[in-house]
Amino acid sequence: MKNLLITIILFSSSAFAQKQSIIDRSSKTRIRVFKNNGGQISTLKAIEKSLDWFKKNQNPDGSWGKSAQDTLTAFVIKAFLANGILPSSPKMGQTLNKALDFLSKQEISARNGRGYGHAIQTIAIAEAYGMTGDPELKKLLDASIKIIVDGQQNNGAFDYFLKKESDRQDLSISSWIFQALKTAKEAGCTEQGLNKAITQGIIYLVSHTSKNNEFCYSTRGNEPKTTKARHTMRAAGSLSLLNFYSRIHKELKNDLKDISTEDLKNINWKNPPKECLYGWFYATQAMFHSGSSKWGSWYKTLQKEMVTYQKDDGSWEYPGNFYGTSMKDHVALQAYATSLCVLTLSTPYRFPKDRTEAMFNVPISKK
Repeated sequence: MKNLLITIILFSSSAFAQKQSIIDRSSKTRIRVFKNNGGQISTLKAIEKSLDWFKKNQNPDGSWGKSAQDTLTAFVIKAFLANGILPSSPKMGQTLNKALDFLSKQEISARNGRGYGHAIQTIAIAEAYGMTGDPELKKLLDASIKIIVDGQQNNGAFDYFLKKESDRQDLSISSWIFQALKTAKEAGCTEQGLNKAITQGIIYLVSHTSKNNEFCYSTRGNEPKTTKARHTMRAAGSLSLLNFYSRIHKELKNDLKDISTEDLKNINWKNPPKECLYGWFYATQAMFHSGSSKWGSWYKTLQKEMVTYQKDDGSWEYPGNFYGTSMKDHVALQAYATSLCVLTLSTPYRFPKDRTEAMFNVPISKK
């Protein structure tokens, strides 16, 4: 790995500014931001139908499906929060309350979903804390972040089960964890080691995409198995670095170009690339955050495909082939696909563009 010099400058007002980006998801703000970024009324109606489907298919204990219920419930919680639903909301508040109660009773462990589940649950807890200020959620968040901090490799990456001493680096699980770190920071988490974990993550991401390394899925000892990036990893890696960086780093230019050209061509529900919803979830956020001139084309195409193929009951089925998850029953698989679609379509108002300052200003130079 090339030596990298990183200086982190924490803006005095950035924590407050970032927290506002989580809190302000009121109906008025969401609609304004959505319309300003190419959103269509048909998309809002599709999202509303999906939220009704979640409400109708919730288990009595507050979860969804019959398998991987903790991870799946975290996904659905994120979908509700993205659309401004709070525990006090008249229509969906009780549904969200039950889901949060279920999630808060689950074991906090790096074993959950090989670490994936832990990362996704941490994101949901962080968003919920950021929007409610519930002190009990703060305790869960701090404990969850500590597990992540303790499991980060010295090079900034993560592996299955958050094994700190592993010589394998996994960009997929790392990207979910980086979302957890970012959201925790936004929400006001003060767990010791959070800032250092973000700094190390930046080092890993910049090095990982340099030259021919192109955000490949996994490495051993930081040496890639392949120099050919999948569309999923290109999107996940790009978003991860954009989330932490105050401007587009030069190492991202080729990745973003490929997303806005080659990956844009492959937004096709009937003939999708493998792991399409996973990839579109990350790529849509990367396109939005990067300020790409192709954002309009990307989001217009995506809306058309997703809205067209939504089922009459408000759910979605995962199109094409995707990596087998621990969600085995039909309702669980529907809820997983529907959550990803809702979160992807909600991108413009999940992350308002009018944030005044970035979380980190990170000048990076190579020796």
